[in-house]
Formats: sequence, structure tokens, C-alpha cells
Amino acid sequence: MPEEALNPSFAARASRLWARRGVANARHGQSHGCALRLALHPTARRAHSRGRVPSFLRFFGFLLLAWAFAAQADDLDNRVERLAQELRCVVCQSQSVAESNAPLAIDMKRQLREGLAAGRSEAELKAELVQRYGEQVLYRPALHAGTAPLWFGPLVLLAVGVVVYLRQRGGPR
Repeated sequence: MPEEALNPSFAARASRLWARRGVANARHGQSHGCALRLALHPTARRAHSRGRVPSFLRFFGFLLLAWAFAAQADDLDNRVERLAQELRCVVCQSQSVAESNAPLAIDMKRQLREGLAAGRSEAELKAELVQRYGEQVLYRPALHAGTAPLWFGPLVLLAVGVVVYLRQRGGPR
């Protein structure tokens, strides 16, 4: 039995749908699966007209969003960890901020995380910490007149040691 006989308003609904889509005749319009499905199933037509998204698509959408937020959080954690490795703990001078469990180091890590999450650059955060705690907070301080002895002092001491060694070795033969 044809579908039209089971549902007398089928032809009217199908022709309205096909007319809305700009389809010239019903025979050609049947190749459009969406229009035919909407004409045959009133529940599908109602769901389609309300713009409902199938539940599996919603699930995968939420899954994709959760994955994106997790990736963003991992990236933030990596940036905080890398920056904390470059900073010296002010309380315990032999450890980096990342390694230290001192309350001040934990507070510094929190400030780094909040600053990076707010969109501030690593250079801005380092400059703020240097301003607050001084150059000793950096494991690799910038080269300027105040830090030149830190950079070149070991080389000068090595050169002095070599000169002293050569003088002692060459003298009393």
C-alpha cells in the first residue's frame, strides 16, 4: 500500500516542504532524504523544526570541549612549571620555586598561574618578581653593570688561578 493511502495529508506536507526548498516536482523532491523523512515522520519534523541536536552529537560536543579545556589547562601548567624552574626561591636559596615547598614559593607559583591565566607575558611576571625580590630571584640574571661580576667573575678567577699555577710551576726548577 503506498504511503499516501496511509497518511492522507502526506502529499500536502510533502508538496509544501518541497516547495519551500524550491523543488519543482515531487518525483525530483524524493531524492532529498531530509525532506522525505520530514514528510513521513511528524515527530522528526517537530524535532527538526525546533532545532534539536541529537544526544550523541551533544555528548561528543561536550567531550570535545572538555578535551580542549584540559589541553589548555595542561599548557598553563607547563608554562607555570617552566617559569617556576627559572626562578630561585627567596626563602631556601638552593631550590627553584618549582621545587620548593616554602609558603612563599607556593604563593609565587599561585601568582604566576594567575598572571599567565590573565594573559600577562612571562617577561612581565619576571619583571614584577625582580622588582619585588631583587635580581637574586632569577637563576639567569640579565647582563648589566650590577650583574657583570656574576657573569664574568668565574672567568676572571679561573684566569688568575691559571696565571698563579704557571708562575709556581715555572719558578723553582
